[in-house]
This record gives sequence, C-alpha cells and structure tokens, in this order.
Amino acid sequence: MKFKYTPKEAIVQNIKNKLSGNITRHVVCVFDNNGEFETEDEKVIWILQNKLPGCTWDSMDEVKAEDVKDILSDDDLRQLAKEKGVRNWHNKKIENIKKELEV
Repeated sequence: MKFKYTPKEAIVQNIKNKLSGNITRHVVCVFDNNGEFETEDEKVIWILQNKLPGCTWDSMDEVKAEDVKDILSDDDLRQLAKEKGVRNWHNKKIENIKKELEV
C-alpha cells in the first residue's frame, strides 16, 4: 500500500512504560523525497491510517485493530474491548483483556 505525506518526514512512535516512566522511541517509517512510502506491513499500515492525521493512501483497504493487537496502546485495547462487548473492560487488567480478545 502506498502512503503520501510530507517529504523526508520520519514517523516516530513513543512508548511510555507506565511503571518506570521510561520512554522508548521507534522509527515506524521515513517518507522519501516525493513524500511517498510503500509497505505491506499491517502494523505500519495501521499506525499510518489511524495515528497520522493528514496522511493519505491509494487503496481503500483498511487494517482492523483486531489484526494488530500486539502493538495497541492500553487505551486502544480498552476501546477495542468496548467495541467487542467485553464485560467490565474498564476495570480489567490489560493482560486479561488481551486474553479475552484472543478467544
């Protein structure tokens, strides 16, 4: 799938550890001189489609959150659990939500 955004822009994902407060940074992708980036990785596609405002893509295909559960933030997992009808999604631990979503 081909994405268009600002030329030479690097997309970085910050992940904060809630216990220690440490922040790790991961480079998701880098757009070329024409502002284009092409990938078939579902995780990168989901990040670009859902977390990057102003990014456009050619295909009408969208990656669903269920397909990339392992990279979702806690808030995104809780939202997915709410949409899937998991009971007490707002009180459960993240590990328990992941187990229920796998079933």
